[in-house]
Amino acid sequence: MAVPKTGTQSIRAALRPHLGSDDWEQADWGLDARLPIPEIAAIEHGHVSVAEMQPWLGDRVWSSYFKFSFVRNPWERFISCAFFKNRTRPFFLAHPRRYAKLILDSPRTMAGLFYRPQATFLSDAGGRLAVDHVGRLESLQQDFDHVCRQVGLPLSALAHLNQSHHGPPGCYYDDELKVKVERYYEQDIRSFGYRFEGSNLRPSGR
Repeated sequence: MAVPKTGTQSIRAALRPHLGSDDWEQADWGLDARLPIPEIAAIEHGHVSVAEMQPWLGDRVWSSYFKFSFVRNPWERFISCAFFKNRTRPFFLAHPRRYAKLILDSPRTMAGLFYRPQATFLSDAGGRLAVDHVGRLESLQQDFDHVCRQVGLPLSALAHLNQSHHGPPGCYYDDELKVKVERYYEQDIRSFGYRFEGSNLRPSGR
């Protein structure tokens, strides 16, 4: 399951050469989806959730595969998503912290694909995490190597693709923004054990 802004494009690029002619891929970035499920292939992005995909495969097929995904510190991911989505907006670039608070205060914006809590991509219809391995962007290469070993693929170095361009994520935070993100992504923080302190986020007084 591909969670937005967690190294998805880098992982896909590394796995794509190993796809066989009968393998499926739900891609974006202008690449054709290779899925014999029209309802899933028609989704206009490459971030299908467990709850969307699992019912189409059935329990037997679903349980036969090694299912993995990657997650990221919610405070860092929010900044990455905000810069990715608003990189051409002059007001955001001039006042990223103020704009970030407006994003969090907009239910319509936060309901969008990129801002959804990561756990919602990895949970089944009953709200239970339904993947076999959750890697972390903070240890992306190491955790990707583990995935390769599990599925019998040769180890390969990941390229850094589709990166957001911004300063150290911590420099955009004050106490108010930190708490807003903490409240919205409570499920991710609880499910994956993240915290603001010790996450390489260094709040400044700006």
